[in-house]
Amino acid sequence: MNTKPLSILLIDDNPNDRADIRQNLLCGSEQRYYFTEAEMGEEGLRKILEKQDEPYDCVLLDYHLPDMNADEILAKLCKDSEIPCCPVLVITGSNNKDGSRLIQAGAQDYIGKNWGSPQSLTRAVSNAIERYAMLVDNIQAKELLRIERERLSIALRCGQMGVYDWNLSKGNYWWSDEAYPLYGLNPDNLVLSHNSFTALIHPDDHDGFWHHFNKSITQRTLFLHEFRILYPDGTLRWLAHRGQAEYDVNDHAWRHFGIVADITECRINEERRHFTEQLHSLSFELAPAGIVYVNPDGAVINANEKMSQITGYSNEELVGMKVTNLTYPEDLIHDIELLKPFLKGAAPLYKNEKRYVRKDGSICWVTAKACMVTDKAGKAVHSIGVIQDITEHKRAELELMEAKSVAEKANLAKSEFLSRMSHELRTPLNAILGFAQLMEASDPPPTASQKIRLEQVLKAGWYLLELINEVLDLALVESGKLSLSQEPVSLNDVLVECHNMIAPLAQEHSIQLNFTCFDNLGVVYADRTRLKQILINLLSNAIKYNRPQGKVDVKCTLSNAGRIRISIKDTGQGLSPKNLAHLFEPFNRLGQENSTKEGTGIGLVVTKTLVELMEGAIGVESTVGMGSEFWVELNQDVVPCFTDDDIMAAQLAPPAEELPQRTLLYVEDNAANLLLVEHIIADYPRIKMLSARNSTVGIEIARSQLPDVILMDINMPGMNGIKTLNILRQDPVTAHIPVIALSAHAMAHDIEKGLESGFFRYLTKPLNINDFITTLNHALEFSEMGLIEHNESGYLQ
Repeated sequence: MNTKPLSILLIDDNPNDRADIRQNLLCGSEQRYYFTEAEMGEEGLRKILEKQDEPYDCVLLDYHLPDMNADEILAKLCKDSEIPCCPVLVITGSNNKDGSRLIQAGAQDYIGKNWGSPQSLTRAVSNAIERYAMLVDNIQAKELLRIERERLSIALRCGQMGVYDWNLSKGNYWWSDEAYPLYGLNPDNLVLSHNSFTALIHPDDHDGFWHHFNKSITQRTLFLHEFRILYPDGTLRWLAHRGQAEYDVNDHAWRHFGIVADITECRINEERRHFTEQLHSLSFELAPAGIVYVNPDGAVINANEKMSQITGYSNEELVGMKVTNLTYPEDLIHDIELLKPFLKGAAPLYKNEKRYVRKDGSICWVTAKACMVTDKAGKAVHSIGVIQDITEHKRAELELMEAKSVAEKANLAKSEFLSRMSHELRTPLNAILGFAQLMEASDPPPTASQKIRLEQVLKAGWYLLELINEVLDLALVESGKLSLSQEPVSLNDVLVECHNMIAPLAQEHSIQLNFTCFDNLGVVYADRTRLKQILINLLSNAIKYNRPQGKVDVKCTLSNAGRIRISIKDTGQGLSPKNLAHLFEPFNRLGQENSTKEGTGIGLVVTKTLVELMEGAIGVESTVGMGSEFWVELNQDVVPCFTDDDIMAAQLAPPAEELPQRTLLYVEDNAANLLLVEHIIADYPRIKMLSARNSTVGIEIARSQLPDVILMDINMPGMNGIKTLNILRQDPVTAHIPVIALSAHAMAHDIEKGLESGFFRYLTKPLNINDFITTLNHALEFSEMGLIEHNESGYLQ
């Protein structure tokens, strides 16, 4: 017996009827009741809605009420849901009056007022409560089903998957809504059939698809197949089918159902993501690297076939083995140090390069990487390790290191030999050329025959010196130790110098030199010294290999790529296509080694390397019998142009009339750089600028004029800037003068070396005007204070 009283709401405008209902319910069973009453429909509705959180066990509703009838009350109770918030039993004037309509309106049951016996009324109440409970369960089940279907749909869409169901016996094809977009279609523009589906498959994949499909049915195996499809717009996509067949009592396949997934991205990235455990297992076993699952205690849970190949142990032998047992003993301590924080969760990734001891005792090198898999609470479940066998790579690396060591030793030996050879050859050569020149200039002068002999001695001596220099240049190029100091260089100045240097050789060979387009050639970004070396080599070749009374034309043009081309054209014999192919090979004189023309076959090799190091290009065009035209292209630089805005951000202290005249000495061999600083200083009347084109002159001016500040280039012919600084520091007269370095050597180690040498500041080219003015201000202030001391950053306070 249910001892819990039922909460009953009686809605009836007749008090006698309400009393009769109460009495019959109490007499109809041993069930206890708790009654609430309402005379009007609105009052009853209010009471029902007030108890939605703890609803009545049943509402007994009179069909006819003064303010509304049962239909209206039910409509309001079911306004926002399929059923009212509690069971409703309608009491009508007769047993069958509008009963079906009331049930459809939301009532759980109905009964006439002439119910006959109390038991009939209690049964009606019990039936209404039971039916309501069944309806609630059904609604909840439908809602759960709806949610599950929605989740499935979302999962299919997110996973780019769809469901299919084919009735093989009837030829009916069914796709879920998520399957259509995978084929580039929508349900409205396709009538599914065998032919229409086949038409979607790439023509080259037709036979393969149906072959595997039929084979899976015949062999009763899972159908797994990847194939291409063509969208209506021609787009190609990759799909994967996974399905199975159902068979009737006659063992005939009548139905095939499964899922289809878009795997295009997986195919492109060669990382096929498998949506089933079977595909995951296949990927695990066929992986090209060893894969191992390890529990938090360091024991192997599972390993693939590749892991067995690497270690020599079978999967059964690996499972349960501690991974540290595989590690070579000498590598174990370091490996454990890496594993401890990883296994504790302090390190997200384990990575190590170490040695394994294989089952047969042999050693192999591996790279091991692992990440930890955790549960929702962040607790470690197991780690996944990827092992790559790099034994062959290590062997090749060792061989490469040994070969590199041998090559470096050989290169060092060659450099030492060349240096020793240069020293040993230059010493006697110095005497030969020196005394020969003395004899040539002696008084009385040599006889005509002696003069001819002396000329041969001098000619051979200078040629030998040239050969030594070219061999040393080639050795420097091959060693990769050749460094350049690139900066804006006035091409006009360089060509004038080259013309003056090469003119005597042209006159000696009766060759006419024609230099054109000298005015306003602009500036190239190059190493000034090496640029002259390039041009002198090409000009001397054009003269030496010219015909008698020939000519050499030099011209400059602007290219479309922001470059300047320097062309040197001769009227010599020219070069055949065969010789052109070997033009830049070292020591290859192209058949001239047996001629009277001197040469080494090295100059063009060095020239080509120098041009390319300056990010330039070199080429040649030649016609046999007509001559050759060599050209060099270099990057054009910007000619400095100055306005007030360029230097307004950095002003030199108070006006000139309030301060004494100060002096700046700039030691620089490049005219364009001198002009740049001269233009900058011109806007500051209190600064007087002195200049020197080499270190020797700069030291003399510094000692005689005692400038307030010295600006010095690092890379200069003869004595470089660092050696010059050392001389100035050692002289008490000039030791106090702050010296600022200005150089195209802008690497970090160049700057560090400069500051360690004692420069006040180290500025790099191209020059930042604001930084230059600020630095000059600081140098002038320190010069006034006389407090320049050496510290870790250079000459500062």
